[in-house]
Amino acid sequence: MDYYLSHKDTEFEWGPHNEWADDGELAFKANLEKYPDDKCLLHYRDNPLLYKTNKQGYRSPCDIEKDFDGNLYLGCSHTYGIGHYWENTWVSLLNNKIGGKCLNLGVPGTGIGTGARTLNELKYVIKPKNIFCYYIHKYRFEFWDWEGKYWRTISPNFVYEIDGPNAKVPKEMMMFLTQEEYKDSYYQAQFALIKNIAQEIGAKLYTIPSISSSQFRKPYKSTSTPFKARDLLHSTTMWHSQVADTFYKTYTNNFSLL
Repeated sequence: MDYYLSHKDTEFEWGPHNEWADDGELAFKANLEKYPDDKCLLHYRDNPLLYKTNKQGYRSPCDIEKDFDGNLYLGCSHTYGIGHYWENTWVSLLNNKIGGKCLNLGVPGTGIGTGARTLNELKYVIKPKNIFCYYIHKYRFEFWDWEGKYWRTISPNFVYEIDGPNAKVPKEMMMFLTQEEYKDSYYQAQFALIKNIAQEIGAKLYTIPSISSSQFRKPYKSTSTPFKARDLLHSTTMWHSQVADTFYKTYTNNFSLL
């Protein structure tokens, strides 16, 4: 089971079991030692970031309940909001603009295959009005681990990782999975499933092109602290705001795919 989803109906401060990965305590202390005057890191030190999860383990203000009729979000760690206070995530910002219930099904380290499978498992349970789907990594592929009996993600970017949700990828397989044609074909097939399910359950489906985080490295003059993610790896609060604004324009202009 994914580390994050194993934390159900609780609050926790740090990321995966490997404390050097993502938003881990050891990595944070190392960054603070390296950048002792970083205002963002100092802010997180003095104002701890807590991840609050629902009954199913998702970082979501709403639980998965029968006939849920609000807004549903699918995505990876950026949708989960790794390294950011909940109120600074694009999901929270967008849902505040739209209004209504919020069910965030973002899972760190996963790809669109996870979103498609999860939505397929829930199609007879929930009835969301809107589905916002945003996966920026097309190179992540989900598979069933017969030995561990849980879903895992093959990610060619993590070739040497053995433990955790990301599986070790043999060199030959990596060469195959990283081909643009295969990545695009896999992504389109999974998105087609999401689109079909959305139509089946009567939900409007929205997505947007990937937004580069490189243009949002430095804060605007009016941006408050902290603008960086706590792990210094994930995108800034300005990026989250841009994603929320872009989705909101798509929503208000009724550019639904269904």
